[in-house]
Amino acid sequence: MKKILSVALISLVTLTAAAQTKMAKSFELKDSSFTRIITFEIAKGTLYIKGTSKGLLSDGKAYFTVLDPEGKERDGLGLWADEITHEPASAYGTIDIKNPLPGTWKLRIEFQKATGNFSYDVNYK
Repeated sequence: MKKILSVALISLVTLTAAAQTKMAKSFELKDSSFTRIITFEIAKGTLYIKGTSKGLLSDGKAYFTVLDPEGKERDGLGLWADEITHEPASAYGTIDIKNPLPGTWKLRIEFQKATGNFSYDVNYK
């Protein structure tokens, strides 16, 4: 019985370690100005952090930044509409960080008088 129980526990630990975590959010913006910081924990042995960010703004600015546990910017996307011609702006970016440092990572999302939409999804395993 002990042998069967230990095999079941090892299987459970293996499934938990192999699980993928995903975070996603969309913003509909109307002359919006705010900053959001989302923290997430990366365990030792995590293989990657991957994701996308995209947006379409008719006015204002948007910034999406990924910060490692040491506070260093590891990836990001900036988007701003033309302030003179008011031409809309669109952008699409990808995140691909292999063997990330363990610890508390941050997503920093900032909007400055932004009108339009912006979304991101980030996953790690």
